[in-house]
Amino acid sequence: MEVVRRGPAPVEPGRVPRNGRPQLEAVRRLREFALRARLRVEGRLDGQHVVFHFEDWTAKQPEFKLAVDNGPGWTVAPGSADYAESSAPPADDRLVVATQNCQRVEGRLDGQHVVFHFEDWTAKQPEFKIAVDGSTVATEDANGGVLETTSIPQPETEGRRRAPVPTFALVVGAHAAALVVNGQIVGAVEVPARTKITVEPTASPVSMTNLRVGAPPIGSGCS
Repeated sequence: MEVVRRGPAPVEPGRVPRNGRPQLEAVRRLREFALRARLRVEGRLDGQHVVFHFEDWTAKQPEFKLAVDNGPGWTVAPGSADYAESSAPPADDRLVVATQNCQRVEGRLDGQHVVFHFEDWTAKQPEFKIAVDGSTVATEDANGGVLETTSIPQPETEGRRRAPVPTFALVVGAHAAALVVNGQIVGAVEVPARTKITVEPTASPVSMTNLRVGAPPIGSGCS
């Protein structure tokens, strides 16, 4: 699959520009590369390992690669992702669910003990979190400080019948993202222009099924 996108390229190591100002020269070369960059995706976005290849149409610059890996505790298949405790600490054993803004990820969440992390690819903006803990959802800052807490709406059940697995939707716009559980918004955060979203399990097991990716709703700031 080939899609035209803008992306950076590395500066050749050890080379000093003639003007003696390597940082300005690097910026100039990155801008030139952005005009002729081609993105090639190796692997499936719902797979365990995905590599984004940024290639130069003119072959003047070396290829730049960006690898996205899920944690070892996650077993990923088309339409599903399951977590079981592994040798990696849960905080580092994450699932990558989105690598860009302007999309909607939805499905069912069985095992409501996860944290959605919203990170800036450029590391210039602070991280935000939406933590799901059983029947409550908390919006947190990068240090774990709670900004807002909401109760998760529970579906009605008859008798002793087990409640259905909750539905969820992660709606990511141009400047904000919201988590919807059982049809109700339970958390929202501000997101940067280049967002990476990962899921951290806080208990085992966790199962995400019927996963689908689509466009965000009208009014999300996406063109």
